[in-house]
Amino acid sequence: MKKALAFLFQKEGKEITKEDFIYAQSVDMEWFSSDRARKLMDKAVDLDLIKIREDKILANFDYENVDVPMGFKPSKEIFEEEKKDIFPALLAEIAKKSDLSKQEIMSKVNEKQDRLNIEITTATLLVAHEYNIPLEDRYQRIEEISRKIRGKK
Repeated sequence: MKKALAFLFQKEGKEITKEDFIYAQSVDMEWFSSDRARKLMDKAVDLDLIKIREDKILANFDYENVDVPMGFKPSKEIFEEEKKDIFPALLAEIAKKSDLSKQEIMSKVNEKQDRLNIEITTATLLVAHEYNIPLEDRYQRIEEISRKIRGKK
């Protein structure tokens, strides 16, 4: 995801309007549909890679020093990066700190996700909380997720 964002900022400059962000990906580069480009923007905000102020998108990482190869085109898996990143780590940590197997945890996570219509990471955090499983080393990330859920920055 960082390469895709770096490519956009290297091409467009340090500030991009939301409209230009979506247009660049969907029309200029033909990477994604406009809906997928919006999802990329949302995902990048969730991962704290970009900040949105009014109608401007600003990079929250050193995009100038990201090496983007000629002819770069992001894969569709770009939308799964967060789930690949934090979810397995949370699952393993909960299994390690509880008497539950990974399958039992997944069952509980899936049930919460379906019942509450929430993201898998959020459901996993709720399961950990429900079983009083400490995740001290994850507090910063948990706090970031919590602020986003509450709509605070």
